[in-house]
Amino acid sequence: GVGGLVRANPDHAGPVELLASRCTTLVVDEAGTCADAHLIAAIPRNAHGGTFARTVLVGDSKQLPPFSRLNAPPGSPDAAMSLLERVHHTVGSALLTTQYRMFAQLGSLISAVYYDGRLVTGKADPSGELCVHPVVGKAEVEAEGATSLFNRAEAAKVVEVAKARAAAVESVTVLAFYKAQVRMLNEMLAGVDNVEVMSVDAAQGQEAESVVLSGVVAGYRRSFLQDRRRMNVALSRAKISLDVVAHPSLFERIEELSALQTSASGGAVAVGRPVAHGLPIGRGR
Repeated sequence: GVGGLVRANPDHAGPVELLASRCTTLVVDEAGTCADAHLIAAIPRNAHGGTFARTVLVGDSKQLPPFSRLNAPPGSPDAAMSLLERVHHTVGSALLTTQYRMFAQLGSLISAVYYDGRLVTGKADPSGELCVHPVVGKAEVEAEGATSLFNRAEAAKVVEVAKARAAAVESVTVLAFYKAQVRMLNEMLAGVDNVEVMSVDAAQGQEAESVVLSGVVAGYRRSFLQDRRRMNVALSRAKISLDVVAHPSLFERIEELSALQTSASGGAVAVGRPVAHGLPIGRGR
């Protein structure tokens, strides 16, 4: 700890009582992704002890929740919520309204689609580039019985775009919704030092100067892409450029991508949830 500050990973922090004996306030970053088992013991039991006198949860309930929750039966309302969300709905919260990561055009899009137009961009240089690359490809499984998908045509275009971006900036992150596509792109981009490939889920809490996103599937298929929280993570990592490589139908049927295409072509995006197109939210692999 420095100057009264103690930093700890929840997986390696030791007993909560030990931390509470040294600190009065606990600040949990990325609290929306923390499993309940890590957080329940840290919530104050009273104002005079038991645990911390104050716990501050910092996170985004509109992005991906944790993978495990404490005592939440499948199908119950709490099973779909992180502790951060439940505190937001029962106690209240304060929205931090200035973002410093995304370039202004992307920040305005994310603000309109997810945050009721309340986010503003505080970057000294708000310029950036938002591009869409429609590709008619085919989603395939790696082997018989496999569930994850890859798309060769999209992968080729992603590699082309990523290499072009990598020649101009220090860091490029390539994101894909499916692990099979991540594996294929890792092989194809091996040796390009400043390009990192990861799944969208792994990118929560991360950022890069340039992001290239691969959709993999077509818009008429039920998929991970119809989860608004996952799409928020996918679209909000980029600092100076975002390229989305996807089947044309995704830009028609996935509401966030439709809004992105509108913004990329110079159109205005209305504040609030965009008009839904196509299928309802489903589950993908």
